[in-house]
Amino acid sequence: MKTLFKKRILGTALAMSLAVSGMAVTASADAAEEVKAELSAPTSLAWGGSSENLKASWAAVTPTDDDHGVIYKFTLYKDGKADENSVWSTTTDTAAVDISAFLESHDLPEWNGESCKLYFSVKSAEVEKGTFTETGVYSEAAYSEAFDYVVKTKAPELISGNGAKWQKGSGKTLAFVSDGALEDLLSVSVDGAALAEGDYSAAENGGTQVTLSGEYLETLKAGKHSVSIEFANGTVSANFTIKAADSSSKSDSSSKSNESSKPDSSSKNSSSKASSSSKASSSSKAGSSSAASTSTSASTSSKDTTANPKTGDSTLLLLASVMSAAVIALAGTTVYMKNKK
Repeated sequence: MKTLFKKRILGTALAMSLAVSGMAVTASADAAEEVKAELSAPTSLAWGGSSENLKASWAAVTPTDDDHGVIYKFTLYKDGKADENSVWSTTTDTAAVDISAFLESHDLPEWNGESCKLYFSVKSAEVEKGTFTETGVYSEAAYSEAFDYVVKTKAPELISGNGAKWQKGSGKTLAFVSDGALEDLLSVSVDGAALAEGDYSAAENGGTQVTLSGEYLETLKAGKHSVSIEFANGTVSANFTIKAADSSSKSDSSSKSNESSKPDSSSKNSSSKASSSSKASSSSKAGSSSAASTSTSASTSSKDTTANPKTGDSTLLLLASVMSAAVIALAGTTVYMKNKK
């Protein structure tokens, strides 16, 4: 009887001890040794790492037996511990969370450069081993102390364009894309010299796309160059190469230019023929007129001249006609003078 009483006292004391430690006890109808407990709230919550590599950790909770495991519900708060201050929640089976990974992987522009206080809470629950299937309710949440935190502004990064090549005479443009916001774009420079607005254009394209104009690129010497794109929160840079114009392209272009400047040979021949015909016609008309005013032989020469439109022959015929006319005139004058005597 005394032994049974002692066992009951020991069982009651054990149950009271577990209850005091935060564990909800469920007593077995058969024996105190079969008592299993839900998990208590974790203790020793702590901040770890630094502002660049911020972590949260806590003391791990031991499951009641080998058939169970433990999961934790982690919640991050900003500037307060109320539900409305919650910014992130996750469930894990380890007793630590990398908060910097969350801050880097989420778009929180309103946090950039802001000084704030961070808190976190953890609840624990027992699960079937190797699963996230809860076998009991979560414990009461335990809260950390505040952590003073300044969210650093993320610097922009280059997405595409580094190492690009551009050839003179191609007539193309050259584009560079970064993840910086278009509204934060301040300036664009090449080899340290700021560009005028007409030398480039900027537009949204998965970030900000800066396009150098073909006209501007033609002014650069062949070789390597660098472009810098400045934003309000940082600068991205890229290298590119200007290649000299292709010699074959130059030859083709020059050949086409020469061909376009040459006169059409068929047109030239036509003009030459027309000119010869015009000259022959004029000479023919002149010879015919002179022959008609002098003699019949001159008229015959005129007909021959008309039949042969060559410029050189017409001139000779004209000269012969004039000389014949002069001889006839001289002969006539001589006969007249003799008759007069």
